[in-house]
Amino acid sequence: MEICFSLSSFGGAGGQHACEIAENLGISRILIHRYSSILSAYGLALAERVFETQEPSSTKYNSDSIPALTKQLDRLGESVSAELKKQGFASDKIRLDRMLNMRFDGTDTALMITATDDAEYEAGFKAAYKEQFGFVLDTPVVVDDVKVGLLYSSHAAKPGADLSGTGQGSRQDFRQSWRIGLFGICSPIDAQGRSFTDFHQGR
Repeated sequence: MEICFSLSSFGGAGGQHACEIAENLGISRILIHRYSSILSAYGLALAERVFETQEPSSTKYNSDSIPALTKQLDRLGESVSAELKKQGFASDKIRLDRMLNMRFDGTDTALMITATDDAEYEAGFKAAYKEQFGFVLDTPVVVDDVKVGLLYSSHAAKPGADLSGTGQGSRQDFRQSWRIGLFGICSPIDAQGRSFTDFHQGR
């Protein structure tokens, strides 16, 4: 059974190298989206901005240490949130992740654990540890680091934006056009097909 592949090219300089790469790989079909040169910029606009801060702890995780860890997490979160607000980031678009870098006492394998309740970190750590290694140890859990991550989503992309070139922005937004034109996982493909054999050196 013959298997046919297509080379997807994107980026400002992608089209300059696509033919040579396709030839080396034995691929005769190249898909280049009409907006391939701005896909990276569009992705950056959609991506969440991440701000993180971390402090060492070296504390055993138990009922006695949880209040101190909670205060440390609160302080870090308030500090970073205040700095972001000074820079003009809207508070309603900020998501806070509170993390503890945890390991079993006597081991050197630590896992960064996120939890919504400060009393659930140990359970989350043991579940993650067992999933990764297949067992858990009957030893105290140590917190090496306390970390706070703030994710800011700008929601820069508007679903109604007509960047697909179809003139139907209300029905087909840029993200759908990206999937159709770049990967061809939907039908029809909004692109003009050209055979690799149609291209020659110097043209």
